[in-house]
Amino acid sequence: MQILMGFMDFMFFPLAGLLILSIIVEQVIRRVEKWDPYVFPAMAARKFLWQQNILLNVVWFLCFFGLTIFAGRAPSDGMGDPNLLWKL
Repeated sequence: MQILMGFMDFMFFPLAGLLILSIIVEQVIRRVEKWDPYVFPAMAARKFLWQQNILLNVVWFLCFFGLTIFAGRAPSDGMGDPNLLWKL
């Protein structure tokens, strides 16, 4: 699960940047009247990137909360009691 979290952390910023870029491109195309046939592909690209961002964020939150719940039930560390030396 940690590998999946690392991959999702890696993919967040490129997808967010592409989404912002696609919104800007769509708005520029909508402002220019001659580029009317290009609005639909720009809008489709924006919708696709939006869906990918939402999916990535939902999976990230599910993995994060899953790791939090499962890691919270385990002992704090694998070494046992840190005060064991002083109890001898």
